[in-house]
Amino acid sequence: PAVVCDGRAMWFVVYWFLLCLGLSLFLSAFGLTLGVNRALTLMLIRLFEYVARSGLLQQRVPPDEDPVGEDPVGEDGGSSSADGEGSPVFRFESILPDVMKVVEAVSNDKVTASFERVDQVTVWNLLARNRQFVRFPSYRLRVLYVAGTLVRYGLLLPFRLALFSGAMLWMFVSALLMRVAWHTLPDATCERMSRLMSMVLFREMSRVCSAVINHHGCSPEVAPNSICVANHTTPIDAIFLGTQTSFALIGQRQDGLFGLVQRMLSLMNRQHIWFERSSVDDRHRVVDCMRQHVLIRPKGTASPLLLFPEGTCINNTTVMMFKKGAFELGCPVYPIAIKYDIRLGDAFWNSSRTAFSSYLLMLMTSWAIYVDIYHLPPLERLPTESSVQFASRVKRAIAQKGGFLDLDWDGNLKRSKPNPKYKQQQQL
Repeated sequence: PAVVCDGRAMWFVVYWFLLCLGLSLFLSAFGLTLGVNRALTLMLIRLFEYVARSGLLQQRVPPDEDPVGEDPVGEDGGSSSADGEGSPVFRFESILPDVMKVVEAVSNDKVTASFERVDQVTVWNLLARNRQFVRFPSYRLRVLYVAGTLVRYGLLLPFRLALFSGAMLWMFVSALLMRVAWHTLPDATCERMSRLMSMVLFREMSRVCSAVINHHGCSPEVAPNSICVANHTTPIDAIFLGTQTSFALIGQRQDGLFGLVQRMLSLMNRQHIWFERSSVDDRHRVVDCMRQHVLIRPKGTASPLLLFPEGTCINNTTVMMFKKGAFELGCPVYPIAIKYDIRLGDAFWNSSRTAFSSYLLMLMTSWAIYVDIYHLPPLERLPTESSVQFASRVKRAIAQKGGFLDLDWDGNLKRSKPNPKYKQQQQL
């Protein structure tokens, strides 16, 4: 009997897995949604706001930062003398507050802070990874936190793992079918199949993290043989954008699970371009591929080209310098601003600290990913503009629309030291 029960339980799990996978693929194929994610996110936001209003939450109070101690300091920066006459006497402790301010200004500069995860949320989302909320002054808050943890790890995580397995299965099957189709069917038919399969895959992947995607502004449909540029927070930026339009992607060639996904995507769509950032030849090849994709291929035959000119992931608070390669082609550029709401989960990926598999686990154990995508009107390079000036104007438009801080620093400072000639320019 025990063996029979175990067999029935296994078939029950398989049945529900196939049912959920089939329903998800059906909805993804036609771009439909049941609205469950949106309703749950609104309910969670109201719950978090109630916790904040009810006084159940107590934010961690930072320790006193005054290093001087109990010795009084005079208005002139010195301390009073022992004989009570008030004559200024220099003490080393008197300059410590100023030294601390200088050290804080250096350590908390805007550029370095752009590469770190944002921990400061105004309303706690019952996630322990937000470290500024560490105290539980109420048993009711503890109950809410434990219940939320059980829901995320006991209910949402297994369901999302099932969806992720289904998405990976769809990706492998699609790659295999497209590999055969490219050799047997006309190119026009293969292009249509590739675009449909890619959009279904990205819609399925967006369900893995219960993404709520809001499109604003112009229609998300952009013209073929065009260039779209966006600010970069996470690799799943391309997934959220790809739910409405099939893009040809440009990105750094990766290893591991991320690299496997890139190779499967290349089998599904031959227009993707992967390169090695450290290779000079690869960088020149990318520019030639972009020019051929936009200007040489027949109109209407190439998918819109999507690239992230910052070249690295930024924490969605700033926009850094755009590389000029995409702005030298002389074609219209479609700017896209991507803004994440971190109240339900932070989508930022710090690749220098977190492996991609660990990042996926963090996404699957978050409540949801809430993102607003703003499609701006296309911009063209003015006759008097250089490619660098055009890139800065597009960057400024994205920063204003998304409410980001506009910085002119290179995002490669995340991985390497600044060029000595730039140091000398700043020091002169």
